[in-house]
Amino acid sequence: MEMPPGLIYSVMVPVDFTQQSVWALTVAARLVRKNDGIIHLLHIVDSRIDYGKENIEKVRVNLFEFARNYQHELGVSIIPNVETGSIFQTIGEMANRLGVKIIVMGTHGIKGIQKVIGSYAIRVILGSNVPVILINDMPHSEGFNKVIIPFDTNASIDKVIEKVIESGRLFQSYIYLFSHIGAMSSLRKKRTLGNINKAVKQIRSAGLECKSIIMQNDFQDLSDAIIRYSHNINADIIAIPLQTRTYGKEFIISQTVLQLLDEIPLPLWVFNTEKNFNK
Repeated sequence: MEMPPGLIYSVMVPVDFTQQSVWALTVAARLVRKNDGIIHLLHIVDSRIDYGKENIEKVRVNLFEFARNYQHELGVSIIPNVETGSIFQTIGEMANRLGVKIIVMGTHGIKGIQKVIGSYAIRVILGSNVPVILINDMPHSEGFNKVIIPFDTNASIDKVIEKVIESGRLFQSYIYLFSHIGAMSSLRKKRTLGNINKAVKQIRSAGLECKSIIMQNDFQDLSDAIIRYSHNINADIIAIPLQTRTYGKEFIISQTVLQLLDEIPLPLWVFNTEKNFNK
């Protein structure tokens, strides 16, 4: 992933000092080591609560100590940042201000919220101009060696594949395109298979291995199939576009994204295609 001269590859890790934060920091360290980059830690003090200057200073000291300890342990450059604001807005604002390429954050799951989302992880993704990797368990691999992309027929999948190829070159990733065409009309199946073949050629021409997995039946749930397949091949990460539609002031999120967020321990590399690629 080549950067223009003078521009440092950087990753942001929001930190709340939980174990999930440490796992996210570990994944971010793997990315920046490959890119000779830096990590920006971000802890947000909720502006709705008056913590007092003394307590905010204690948080700052704790974050700087946290950064110093893990900088030594992980062997990467870490810059701590403490900001006062809204956790749902400040992460995206800081990502823009600092020019980071990706956000890596721990998540605690989304059980019980179903389709209408007010969750921390989803709201951060919706407000971010860069992709977000969500971590809810310690990754088993040192890299993104096996990447699953649930293949979608919308145009934004091309950009998702481009971004996966960029990082995939660093880890020599094997990319699996996972699609479900059972319920499609004959014309749509033909068009989808053509797009899949085009994507396979694009990935292989970039020097990466690729395999297409096509579900033909109508009864199998796509999310369940992806979860089982990821377990069978010992996948490292799932790269998935976030599909949304508005309903009043809320967002309706695709069921596939919801189920994967809630049920799979693998890191999820989520692209808000309405924002991540508008630049």
